Amino acid sequence: MGKTVVVVDDDLDVLLAVSIMLRILNYDVIHADNVITALRAIRLTPPDVVLTDLNMPLLGGADLIHALRTDPETEHLPVVVMTGFPQSSCFDEIPISGWISKPCSKADLEKAIRQATTRHRTVGNPRRNGRCPAAGFWSDRRKDS
Repeated sequence: MGKTVVVVDDDLDVLLAVSIMLRILNYDVIHADNVITALRAIRLTPPDVVLTDLNMPLLGGADLIHALRTDPETEHLPVVVMTGFPQSSCFDEIPISGWISKPCSKADLEKAIRQATTRHRTVGNPRRNGRCPAAGFWSDRRKDS
């Protein structure tokens, strides 16, 4: 098989649909329905890329990204956000490698993963404040520092 992708979403229908599309595209898929399960999976089987939802109960995608970015073992791991939020409202706030709108197609997934894994880049800036529901996460963390 191909690259390993960890998919994180609390919506089991989305998790299943994305996992099936990725398997059709010959990716090895590890799925998690919450951040804690995702972090355990990432530590046990380091993936090539992480796809995560932002808005999840208890700990959200921004919490996952923060945990990954503050761990030297995972700080450079490409992360693609899957979200229903408009791109302009969120992604200046969170250090990610790319984003994809939900619902998404196989072609959208393939393109986002290919771009994230071929040239890992961070499109977000964790030092800016903004209107993203997850952005408060970064602001709160800076106040604690």
